[in-house]
Amino acid sequence: MKQFDKVYHTEHGKGHIVAVTYRTNNNLYMCYFPKGKVTEFVTHKALIADTDEVVSLERRDPREERVNDDIQQALNDLFFGGQPPQG
Repeated sequence: MKQFDKVYHTEHGKGHIVAVTYRTNNNLYMCYFPKGKVTEFVTHKALIADTDEVVSLERRDPREERVNDDIQQALNDLFFGGQPPQG
């Protein structure tokens, strides 16, 4: 990843990386989204693994809620006795 690469915000759409802070294991990117005049920071690992809540390399549906694995497991335990729902 480098300066001016495209990134996407769940609410503000397309933006780009405006600055890179180089780190040994995990670079930090400052991203700007002109539609909302918003700046967000995201790490290289979060961007590549698509684990950041608002910034990604691909467009996301803003209504699509991202549930982390711990919450999903707790819901499965509560409603389905630890088994995933049958389809």
